[in-house]
Amino acid sequence: MTGSGGQRRVPESYLAELQIPLPPLPEQRRIAQILDKAEALRAKRRAALAKLESLAQSIFLEMFGDLATNPWNFPIKQMIEIVDEKRPISYGILMPGEDQEGGVKYVRVVDIQNGSIDHSKVRRTTPEISNAFKRSLLKAGDLLMSIRGHVGRLAIVPKELNGANITQDSVRLAIVDAVPGYVCEYVRTPAIQYWMAKHVKGVAVKGINLGDLKVMPVMLPPLPLQQAFARRVEAIESLKAAQRASLAKLDALFASLQHRAFRGEL
Repeated sequence: MTGSGGQRRVPESYLAELQIPLPPLPEQRRIAQILDKAEALRAKRRAALAKLESLAQSIFLEMFGDLATNPWNFPIKQMIEIVDEKRPISYGILMPGEDQEGGVKYVRVVDIQNGSIDHSKVRRTTPEISNAFKRSLLKAGDLLMSIRGHVGRLAIVPKELNGANITQDSVRLAIVDAVPGYVCEYVRTPAIQYWMAKHVKGVAVKGINLGDLKVMPVMLPPLPLQQAFARRVEAIESLKAAQRASLAKLDALFASLQHRAFRGEL
């Protein structure tokens, strides 16, 4: 690579001498058809996932109505009122240090993806560092929310992360007077996302303060309704997990087909 002014470019001589293997045109068409079919399957999986992503919010609107009008006059409390007093709203570890084999797991914002936590990539810190932030230790069923950088990522803590910790860029919400699955989808609604956007501060690194988060309004339908909604969301999450696993296999297949095609093995 050469260039000036910080811009890198491929030398023209390299491009002029580059040899591209070209099989006969009928063979190219055959390969293209195989790749097109594989890509069509990937597109169908992505479309199915997109529909599932919006399904939970559609069910929420169907069951509880528009938050702006609250048609059934459900009671509204502040977030701090539905969180365990013994486990208050807390952010986590400031400087977790290097990844420690056999240490205490901790969740970063990057680990919160697609409404869940990828616990296979979670890092570990020392017990001493984690113990200095006991206030933010996790229990299965807690709700996590990112508060800096990518504000508003949400996930329910799985049993595999019971006793883990979090970083300063997330908060733990130990919900006790509501159903965590309901609260998770409630916070994802456009109305609450708009509320959060109005309270986000900062320029280089945007974030929401704990003080603002504590007073977030939470509409509370009767617990049986919340539980029924949470069960429907769990079923949707199971479908999403199956679709993601299928898409991952199709992605791997497509990459393999491409590799074999350009090696003349397809």
